[in-house]
Amino acid sequence: MRHGHINKKSEITVRVFGYPNSKTERRLCIEWNIVADSGCDLRGIKLGDKKIKITKIPFSIFVENIEYMDNPRFNVGDMLHRIEKQDIHTHTACPSPAAWKEAFDQGDHIFAITLSSKVSGSYNSAQVAAAMVQEEDPEKKIHILDSGSAGPGPSLLAIRAAELMEEGVSFADAVMELEDYKQKIHTMYGLSSFNNLIKNGRVSKVAGFVAGKLGLCGIGEASPQGEILVQGKVRGSGKMLAAFLERMEELDFQGGKVLISHCENQTLAKKLKEMILKQWPQAEILIMPAAGVCSYYVERKGLIVGFD
Repeated sequence: MRHGHINKKSEITVRVFGYPNSKTERRLCIEWNIVADSGCDLRGIKLGDKKIKITKIPFSIFVENIEYMDNPRFNVGDMLHRIEKQDIHTHTACPSPAAWKEAFDQGDHIFAITLSSKVSGSYNSAQVAAAMVQEEDPEKKIHILDSGSAGPGPSLLAIRAAELMEEGVSFADAVMELEDYKQKIHTMYGLSSFNNLIKNGRVSKVAGFVAGKLGLCGIGEASPQGEILVQGKVRGSGKMLAAFLERMEELDFQGGKVLISHCENQTLAKKLKEMILKQWPQAEILIMPAAGVCSYYVERKGLIVGFD
């Protein structure tokens, strides 16, 4: 495919991983903007050498009467401690259309990336916001990508979007490339507990059962439709990592990009990285701590692995 090119502004103001919090920032009008809900783990990721605006839209996480905003100041450890110490009511809330609209107002060419529409209403909220914005400004270009996954999956889409922006690819060609690339991304989950996924109806009680007291780890995968499928359970983290590598072989991984997101389990994430590099030395691997909403669902010690 031959890419069309557009004239990009030479200077693009950036607030990486942040939220507009001043009148000056809200007035900024840039040409390119990547907007993602906080189901996209971007902490520690550098998106290109040039300045590209990244806007993160936070989920809310409710633990009894406490509301946590999934922003850079979010205390994952405190949330996990409160959830684990007793059986209390918890739930999440996706970003509102108003939150998406505020972000969409900041840019002329916008790619929005959401948590899978099968597990969250964030994609629908973004669609409502896009319709509102384009009714006011029909010339504004907005494309919403339903990632079909969480954490590393949306992050890989954001990285690819940034690459295309820097290459000067036209908006229309970038849309086609990103939709094609989305089909090549695979996401796997390794969990010691499916409690929150079960309580919030993200997986069935039968499919989500894992015997944590027996040292069993749950293995899950994002389906092509964006659902979380529980593939089985294995005894111990070592067998879980081996299962990851076996599945990567089955999916014909060739040593491309790998993102490993962990919930307070950097040691296991590093071990997985070493195992992947031993088998695929050319792989590009980044480890990052899971953001709030991903930590809420994978729970303590959980891993999410995304690769292309």
